[in-house]
Amino acid sequence: MKTNKNSDTMAEDIEERYEQVKPYLYSYAKKYRDTNPEFQIHELANEAWMKVCKINNPKFISICVKRAILGYIRAQHTQRRRGNPAITVITSSEMSRRDAARSTSYRDKDKEQVAFLMSKLTPEEQALIRQYYLEGMTQEEMAVSYGTSRQNICTYLFKIRKKLKLQI
Repeated sequence: MKTNKNSDTMAEDIEERYEQVKPYLYSYAKKYRDTNPEFQIHELANEAWMKVCKINNPKFISICVKRAILGYIRAQHTQRRRGNPAITVITSSEMSRRDAARSTSYRDKDKEQVAFLMSKLTPEEQALIRQYYLEGMTQEEMAVSYGTSRQNICTYLFKIRKKLKLQI
């Protein structure tokens, strides 16, 4: 049986690249798994690897892995918000387990912090945040209702989140 040297070296290159990227894949996957428990670490790492496996420049690998994981999480959340079920589905027993783990006092603190942060926003900013996060409107729907582009809505939301991060 004849083997192709090019395919052997290509496989070795991919394995070498994977070993370089692996620490970033799993550290970012673990970090974002902590804030998005509905995802599995391996799921996030595999999705990121599929996006960054062809990147040769080691300077950009870390940021590309981070962006790939965040992009995957956003895409899954968008699918769920639009009614398209994602690959991973949270069962009712998982939800009740998670709800039981979170104490009432912790929720009260969250509510107080959200109320405090919302008070720092203008009424227009509060409306944007309410529509996007609480009512589940998409950026496209918001753009139509405000008579502007989706990109403007995206920019407004980014600026509002940045403003809120400075308050925390």
